[in-house]
Amino acid sequence: MPESKRRTYIRGAAVLGATMVIAKILSLVFRLPINNILGDEGAGHFAITYQIYTVLLAVSTSGIPVALSRLISTAASTGRPQQVNRYFSTALISFTLIGIAVSLLMFFFAEQLALLLHDINAAPGIRVLSPAVLFVCVTSVYEGYGQGHNDMVPTSLKQIAEVLGKVLLGFAAAFWLYNNNYDSPVIAAGAIIGTPIGLCIALFLLIAHKRKTDRALPAHIVVYDKPDGRSATLKRILKVSAPITMSAAFMSVLTLIDTIVVRSRLHTGAGFPLETVDTLYGVYAKGQSLRSLPSVLVVPVAISIIPIITAALSNHRQRAAKAVTETSLKLTNVLSMPMALGMCVLAYPIFNVLYPGSNENGPACLSILGIASYFVCLQLMTTAILHANGQERPPMLSFIIGGTAQLVVDYLLVANPSVGIVGSPVGTLTCYFMVSVLNIFFIIKKVESRPEFSKTMLMPSLCSLVMAVAAKSVYELLYRATAGFLRTGYWRMAVCLFAAILIAAIVYAILVLATKTVTREEIKLLPKGERIADFLRMR
Repeated sequence: MPESKRRTYIRGAAVLGATMVIAKILSLVFRLPINNILGDEGAGHFAITYQIYTVLLAVSTSGIPVALSRLISTAASTGRPQQVNRYFSTALISFTLIGIAVSLLMFFFAEQLALLLHDINAAPGIRVLSPAVLFVCVTSVYEGYGQGHNDMVPTSLKQIAEVLGKVLLGFAAAFWLYNNNYDSPVIAAGAIIGTPIGLCIALFLLIAHKRKTDRALPAHIVVYDKPDGRSATLKRILKVSAPITMSAAFMSVLTLIDTIVVRSRLHTGAGFPLETVDTLYGVYAKGQSLRSLPSVLVVPVAISIIPIITAALSNHRQRAAKAVTETSLKLTNVLSMPMALGMCVLAYPIFNVLYPGSNENGPACLSILGIASYFVCLQLMTTAILHANGQERPPMLSFIIGGTAQLVVDYLLVANPSVGIVGSPVGTLTCYFMVSVLNIFFIIKKVESRPEFSKTMLMPSLCSLVMAVAAKSVYELLYRATAGFLRTGYWRMAVCLFAAILIAAIVYAILVLATKTVTREEIKLLPKGERIADFLRMR
């Protein structure tokens, strides 16, 4: 793979990765006090509101960025700049109309949507969130256009604007409502108001960015400059985006169905009263918000590889496509494995430090969700690899099989009173494990430039296991050692947890460098990588 292309890919992932990490940290800063204000029950209402939003969002937008990224990358690399513009304009008109329709559906049928999950208290939040679908539909077109040109700035701008709106405006609204003694459903709706406002601001930023970058785009060698008709262009966009949308929509619909199954089985199967069901589901929702942390680092890598691999395959550069695939899988494992194992072994202090006073089932849920978080990351990357190689249908089959397994596991386990809500994380782990395994099977069978999985997984696994043992051991030793002078349970736990995470991170970094899990050549691909490699004395 040419050095310049690899640098573009890694830097694009780095820029987007840094943005998403910042956005996730800000989002976590927002969610922690909001969840603690709302309590376990209110956190459940908040989560359900976003689940309905996510389903409608997946149906209307999930395939747009990926489809446009692939199509625009192919058109640009083969000398068809007018076709690039045709893809953009056609998608913008079509998905704006879809966004308007879905937003109106959310606004006028909020109560009916909330009743699907037997939680009418989610209706105010659904109505407040409804304009966000329109804004996401439009911004997704700009994202896909940028990604097709290896420009991750639009995606970064959207992430930052959305999270700042959520944190600043949403928290301010929720805090004001809380201080004025409003009920938790109204506070949850107030907390949501920052999302559509932030996305509206993002849209104006993306429009300005596109105008600026279009003037700076390098001149393309025009091979064939007559664009296809709008009807043919739209059909091509839908052909590529439909399987991706179906996969994403299936998982979102599955989550919605799973919520119905879990809440129903807790009530009618395990015999818990509805108030307890709301509390237990709220605890699970808190664990889910932490489970998503590792994927924040992997999503930008998954987004970045699609146009790079597509362009390489369009120009018959199989070795380049394989190199990007292997680098991406290695980065996925290096980033997500230690976080997943750390979350698993330190689940008890993590949950109790972040959510003090929550239901006792929280740490058990988080421990299982920690392991599941790795397979969430692995399925994200393997799905992106399949999409980049033109294999949109196999991931859809993987999701169907994995999702069905999740529903079966949840149905059987959650109704057992001795298991209860802890059965739901087991179902989540089962689902993403099966999806990951099936995706790897399809890559081996259907991708010509398939990677060597052992090369990308072995050393990150060993380093992560040693790190997890170190994290658990350090925490236990410190907790015992501080018994004499840190008597307050919460602060003692928090100090020991922070120290254990810090030491574990240092141990992991030393292991990765000492075993050459990450090489000097890979470090050099990062911005200022030469200086970083020299500072670390890598050879």
